[in-house]
Amino acid sequence: MRPARNARLQPCKGKSLFFKLFRPDILKLNFRLCGGTRANRHANRSRSVARLSELGVLTRAPVRERILSHPLAALVAGRAGRSGLPACHAVGGIVRDAVLFVDTVDLDITVASQGGPLASSLAEESGGTSIALGGDRFSSHRVVAGDFQVDVWDRAGGGLVADLERRDLTINSIAWGFEDGKLHDPFGGLSDLAERTLRATKGDCFERDPLRVLRLARFHTFLDGFRIDSTTANAARDAAARLERTAVERVRDELHRTLAADSTHLALGSLSELGALAVLVPETADPSASARLLESAGRLDQYLTLLAAELSEKEWRREDRRVAAISLLLAHQSDGLSITATTGLERRGLTTRKTLRAAIRLLADQLPKNEVDRRLFILGHGPHWPLALAVHVATTPEVGISAARQLGIKLQATAREHPSLVRGAVPLLDGHAAARILGVAPGPAVGEALRGLVRAQALGLVTTRDEAEDFLRKQKPIATTSRPPSGAD
Repeated sequence: MRPARNARLQPCKGKSLFFKLFRPDILKLNFRLCGGTRANRHANRSRSVARLSELGVLTRAPVRERILSHPLAALVAGRAGRSGLPACHAVGGIVRDAVLFVDTVDLDITVASQGGPLASSLAEESGGTSIALGGDRFSSHRVVAGDFQVDVWDRAGGGLVADLERRDLTINSIAWGFEDGKLHDPFGGLSDLAERTLRATKGDCFERDPLRVLRLARFHTFLDGFRIDSTTANAARDAAARLERTAVERVRDELHRTLAADSTHLALGSLSELGALAVLVPETADPSASARLLESAGRLDQYLTLLAAELSEKEWRREDRRVAAISLLLAHQSDGLSITATTGLERRGLTTRKTLRAAIRLLADQLPKNEVDRRLFILGHGPHWPLALAVHVATTPEVGISAARQLGIKLQATAREHPSLVRGAVPLLDGHAAARILGVAPGPAVGEALRGLVRAQALGLVTTRDEAEDFLRKQKPIATTSRPPSGAD
């Protein structure tokens, strides 16, 4: 769904548009760090827990209802009362999100033993599939049923507190018992949720798994208004360099999840503040380079928000922000779109080849200056033209927001007048007909000619089949080494 229209998003003159679109506390990276004396922090936590109680989030019923709204959690709860099933708890994200009133499709549960049989039983009852994931300290199984999944962690007789202690952040170290309906919070995660603070469960959590540095950046990006505890932030920065020795697939997947945020500025800024961006993209290690990148990311967020308010539901697409973020990283490479830069991003695990191609495509062409350019721009980017326009505006600081808005209005008018450009114009002639007219065998020359024909159609120079044939005859090579296909005229 596209963002709802908002009176604050109405265009205005000058730099004040920036503040019309965003709250300053969002675009400025808000790394407010916890401080004060221990007594003050304890008093603040007590007030926070009291506030949560007033809101009803610590009572049994609301949390229970939100957790059990997950179909697979309801199945687990149905088995919890049966004799022979060991103590079973929901842990991690689903408990955190239940307290925050956030929906989730993933479920993590921890069981004292018999994790494998429980996973098999859940898969059978839900019509899903159980997959053994293994594990060095705990065995685990994943049950996938449609759009929902559950990870079952078998503690093999270990205690619940030990299981929660190995998790990354206190807000993820809260458990809810399926049998007793109680919240178990040995590390103060509920008070940190109340204070909107991201705090490591243990001081060595990032050393044990450096990927948690990226997870911390993701939580800071997605959890609105949360801040990072100063000790936690320092520990994450110290461990960031070890990301180079972390499995590239894990780095890529976690990074893509972070870059998918609605605020590219906050995502890249969080990664930069924690030292992860400089490790993964050394070109951003220089403070001035990082500042330029974040400035472009802010402009991208600003302009996409403006476009979302201006375009209709049909015209606005829920674009993949990961691709836009990769485009910004490419645009700020010191050597541009060279082979070294693009393959470097792929080699470091920042992106897949498919995402890389899409990111390069967004940077193609120039900002259109006239109606002909606008038609070709829309033809080249199809339904993704708003995202391509936003990327170009973001990486062209000399273009003011007022001028960029006017350009967006003109492109919108062109797209509405020529919807075939958005869908992708189809050539009036097929490949075989084009080959006969050109007198060449099907191959690259025919493809290039048809692309030229599509461009001519987009510009309104060709509107009928006869005009298309005349256009291709004019493109016929003067000399060719290709033999014409049999039956050619």
